[in-house]
Amino acid sequence: MITKSPLKYTESDNQPMERSLLLFENSVKSKITFREYLKRLEKFRQFCNADSFDSLSRMQPAKLQEMLEDYIMLRKKQINPNSIPVEFFAIKSFLEINEVELKWRKVTKLFPARIKKTGRRAYTTQEIQRILSTVIELRTRTIIHFLASSGVRMGALPELRIRHLLEMPLGCKAVCVYEDAIEEYWTFISP
Repeated sequence: MITKSPLKYTESDNQPMERSLLLFENSVKSKITFREYLKRLEKFRQFCNADSFDSLSRMQPAKLQEMLEDYIMLRKKQINPNSIPVEFFAIKSFLEINEVELKWRKVTKLFPARIKKTGRRAYTTQEIQRILSTVIELRTRTIIHFLASSGVRMGALPELRIRHLLEMPLGCKAVCVYEDAIEEYWTFISP
């Protein structure tokens, strides 16, 4: 006899998580990635006027295909062209884990041409000083200094804790980023 597995509860409202989301969460390897994907997926769910993620995953494939195409064409006008594939991958991952078959190549042909990322270099000291001159809050100033000195991606910040700092000679510190994950690495910051 198969028993129904207990559903995971969301942190915010103590309601059972929808099965489609539970599958999706378990298919994504990182909690941070899941949270980011969920934000993008929520925008798509709202665009589709779906009551829930489960109802989104049960939509007729032809209707869903059309809505996804319309959504991509709309988002092309709203966001950076390089961000379209990121938004798309969150939706595609959700639909694939929920066994929704769509014409993915057709959708990817709607993507805009990628544009060259600006810079491709570290910020200069003068650029960082200019950024800092516009910031009043100490917490934000600290984050700017930390990111500029360490090269850590902003997405790693929520998981960092004081225990991830290690004293080094000459007042420098070592920082463990993505602790206990495959992506874990060490970086350094100056005094």
